[in-house]
Amino acid sequence: GTSYTLAATYSASGISTGTNYAAENMANETTGGGYPIFPHSPNGPFWGHHHNHDFVNSSQFYILTKSHCGGRCERCPTTKWIETPSQFQQHCATGDVMIHSSKSKKKEKKHKENDNDKLVKEILPPYDTALVSRAVHIIRNPFDNIVSRYNFHRKKICKANESDAMLVRYTPDQDGFLSFCQDMDDYYHDPTSSFDDETTTTTTSSSRLLDKEIIQRMKKVPCYNDFLRYIQWHNLAFTTTLNLSLPTLVIHYEDYEGDRFNNTLNSILDFLSLEWKKKNAAEFIAGKTYQEDYFSRTQVRIVMEVMETLAVVDVWDMIKRYF
Repeated sequence: GTSYTLAATYSASGISTGTNYAAENMANETTGGGYPIFPHSPNGPFWGHHHNHDFVNSSQFYILTKSHCGGRCERCPTTKWIETPSQFQQHCATGDVMIHSSKSKKKEKKHKENDNDKLVKEILPPYDTALVSRAVHIIRNPFDNIVSRYNFHRKKICKANESDAMLVRYTPDQDGFLSFCQDMDDYYHDPTSSFDDETTTTTTSSSRLLDKEIIQRMKKVPCYNDFLRYIQWHNLAFTTTLNLSLPTLVIHYEDYEGDRFNNTLNSILDFLSLEWKKKNAAEFIAGKTYQEDYFSRTQVRIVMEVMETLAVVDVWDMIKRYF
């Protein structure tokens, strides 16, 4: 829903959107760097695809800016995605650019002198969160979200030509999804095994995510680690907006469908102090739903019970519609 929300906001208002990730849109094809929205903040956020590179006086409206925040690593152990609220908040203000390898701060062996000065991704220090004035929090059905992540991951494998064997095993259907989940769940079979008493975070949310009883129940659900990451992400997103005292608009992915579309997009534009100036907004094409076809009723019930246990009250109110 993030990409569509950005596209719809731009197409309806004519006002450019922003991003933390200049490396994604290669805003400056000469240097690979981004064009900061605020000249005094070189680490971001940056203008997105549609900006003409001139600074816009945005004192009368807000610039919708893409940030994935934290806890989003792929094919990684629990030590990589369990985060404290402060870590998550820092990642919300962290972005990247593409720079020439000769200028990179990374001292990696792979950046050799004969690399022809290739462009490499550089993770930037976080920018000042005082630049953030409000937040749009987008929520999608967790079952659809997890299967869509698999489909996205499979496309990356195809693009990178990682392995023909992987593509044969990871087919674009339920069987492929279950094979992928089995491999991931087997590889990271015990999310508590990577932690000891010295490294385990003491925050309530993290310790509960690592509760062995909860883990044992969730092991009956394919890609159970992703469901735990899902609830952690929304808990921490809510906590971050609370800690920063940000007015927040919550949008559910399905709110774009049918008769609700105009009201949903109008609510976003109003929230950003923007006007619907263009006749047609970007068309919304709903993603597939997977809950009934990919998960059993027992698995859905387990996810519901665990998420109700782990979610902060406000987040549970946001997601309980999916059960």
